[in-house]
Amino acid sequence: MILSPQKPQPPVTWPLKAALINPFFLRSLPCTYQITDAHQLDLTGQKLISDQPLRVGEVVRISLGIRTFELTYVSELEAYKQAMDAYLFQHKVLDEQLVADKWVARQQASQAFYERYAIPFTYSIEIKEVLSGLSAHSNGDGWRRNTVFHVYTLKRIDEKKRHRAPFPFLCSPSSAQSGGNWSASLGQDTYKQENQYRPMPTCKKCLSMLERYLVTKSRTFL
Repeated sequence: MILSPQKPQPPVTWPLKAALINPFFLRSLPCTYQITDAHQLDLTGQKLISDQPLRVGEVVRISLGIRTFELTYVSELEAYKQAMDAYLFQHKVLDEQLVADKWVARQQASQAFYERYAIPFTYSIEIKEVLSGLSAHSNGDGWRRNTVFHVYTLKRIDEKKRHRAPFPFLCSPSSAQSGGNWSASLGQDTYKQENQYRPMPTCKKCLSMLERYLVTKSRTFL
């Protein structure tokens, strides 16, 4: 099990008080200042007070918070930035590894699936295309694609009581009735061009008709 990297916590901000506020000082924020006093910051035209003892000699960043001025140590900000860069890099590596592992798992599942069958005709795995116009379920561009993967035959099937012309879906008697090749992209096996694994059919009827080609059972043609 791969553990996710722990996201670093941002540095602590310390509140600062001011008896009077110089409007010209507000325009200079955010700004940096090197601490010379443990409780008071004497900036140009503005004095700020800290109830917490400050680390003399360190450089701080002063900004305007919601209700008060805020102080953050620059060293802690730089350390936080480095930690965040490392965290984002580790997260990217982890995401890429998870994607690669998922791809390998799907490739292995696909290979195991097709090893169970001895399909005697050429085919591809496709999604049916439907001319949907501007229906409620369309994308507004005249096209809609169902999300079920089907077996798309590329060669005439000649078996007992089964004569099928090329290019229909295995589960349907006619391509014109079950999703035509409107985009002329069916049968291209684009997964090969994209160096992907062959998807597995999810259509229940296609899977049922493929059972006759299982290598673990006797072949019986209709």
